[in-house]
Amino acid sequence: MGIQPAVDGMGVLLQSLVFADSAGVLFTADPLTGNPWRFVLESSFGLARDMVASTGNMPVDRFVFEWDTGKIHSREIVPKKTALVLGDSGIDTIDIPLDQQSEPSLNDNLASRIAQVGLQIDRAFGVRVDVEWVTKGNDIHIVQVRPITALPEFFCRWENSAAFFGKCGRCCWRSGWSMTSPTLCISP
Repeated sequence: MGIQPAVDGMGVLLQSLVFADSAGVLFTADPLTGNPWRFVLESSFGLARDMVASTGNMPVDRFVFEWDTGKIHSREIVPKKTALVLGDSGIDTIDIPLDQQSEPSLNDNLASRIAQVGLQIDRAFGVRVDVEWVTKGNDIHIVQVRPITALPEFFCRWENSAAFFGKCGRCCWRSGWSMTSPTLCISP
């Protein structure tokens, strides 16, 4: 895409707040294990402010996808007692009705669509990313994308990214960081 974050500097973007049905984060590598062949999506009802603030206090549904097929590998749906919503004077916490607390915050189809968008973003930037998103109805809104910084060393970083998708269709890394170095293509 020609974006050089270390060189291009910072831009400012103003976004309208979406009255979200659900929101969360998609990681294009498992942030807990470093597994590059799994995408992990965490979601909850309403806004995801407390989820992305890393407080760890917000219960989230967790979907794990195979990165190349988008197939759901596993999913864990947890009870969610409250949701954050836009109120008259800011963000309010509301109680989720008891009969809805154990419902998934996303249906499988919408979760899979978010994973597919994440794959497109991952390929466009050439690095593993975390993608903050919200949904309203069947619409997906991407709020923020940034590189995942806490992954094992074999993952490329922005400052010396040499990752690309090879002719084999798999994610590849040039060994060394030289344009003339041989290529290592890794299969899942």
